[in-house]
Amino acid sequence: MLPMDLSNVVRNFASPLPVEVYDVTGAYETGEWKWGEPVLRIANLTAVVLQLSLEQLQMYQEGNLSDGGISLLTDVPMHISGSFRDDAGTDTDETGIQSFVIYQGQKWRVVGDGFLSGMGNVGNTTTHCWHCLRWYK
Repeated sequence: MLPMDLSNVVRNFASPLPVEVYDVTGAYETGEWKWGEPVLRIANLTAVVLQLSLEQLQMYQEGNLSDGGISLLTDVPMHISGSFRDDAGTDTDETGIQSFVIYQGQKWRVVGDGFLSGMGNVGNTTTHCWHCLRWYK
């Protein structure tokens, strides 16, 4: 079965507000995790932005420490704390890389793929669903 193409849906319902994507590398220094400088990857991501429910927030370890979350529906892969899912849905094991999103002047950390499939895609599509939690650091 061929995957459905939802790129027109994403484009037509995309947030009119800018969505920026930054990638950050990190490493342990003297036993403490340190983030490096963020590197802008996408200046204006085309994505549908939705608010996460309280139940969705609580699925994540950091969810009880965050005051909110958003979900991004987009065709763009993201980095999640040490793994990267390419367009085929395969983890490429790039350790120490994390994607962050700037939306409405707030910083969000990409923490999950929305639990919609094992490949991070929405069902039988090429569209990704990324969950992001509010980040304060």
